[in-house]
Amino acid sequence: MLIVILLVLALVFAGVHIAVALGITAAFGIWLMMGDIDVVRTFVSNTAYEALRDYVFAVIPLFMLMGDLLAKCGAARDLYALGHRFSKWLPAQLAVATIISNALFGFVTGVSIAAAAAFSRIAYPEMKRYGYRRDFSLGCVAGSACLGMLIPPSVLMIVWAVLTEVSIGKLFLAGVIPGFLAAGGMIVYVVIAAKLNPALA
Repeated sequence: MLIVILLVLALVFAGVHIAVALGITAAFGIWLMMGDIDVVRTFVSNTAYEALRDYVFAVIPLFMLMGDLLAKCGAARDLYALGHRFSKWLPAQLAVATIISNALFGFVTGVSIAAAAAFSRIAYPEMKRYGYRRDFSLGCVAGSACLGMLIPPSVLMIVWAVLTEVSIGKLFLAGVIPGFLAAGGMIVYVVIAAKLNPALA
């Protein structure tokens, strides 16, 4: 056990990706227990095949494709303009628009990376142009992009549901209210922060 722990730590500190380090360590641990490389080879190949064979994982590249498509076709910019129109009466309106549009984007794509990529190109230059503080505007973009992980249809929820054998539909329903609460909490925070310190926005 000590050898396995030392090996995984050595691999991680050497800069190997955590998933790869854990895979190598698991294979090495099986070899230590069984003493047969054929068992390790069979176990690794069967595990990889079973993981890739699951049809539920087919939705992940499709969600990523849809997120990229929406970011490139200008729909993200339209969402941002819509969020800006709704939040015109609030202080830090561009930050609020970023949060609203990221929440709406999360409902469509389910991928946080696509939202972060889209709104860092749309919202951040706009906030910079209007004199928002750099850390405040980047925090708004990065923080609200994470809403895609919580708001259904979230790719992470699909993976979690498959791994834990829970209903995907029930998990999606469970994410709606927390997603709205998180988005609402972010909006309240940026409005209060801008009121208390107008230099932020």
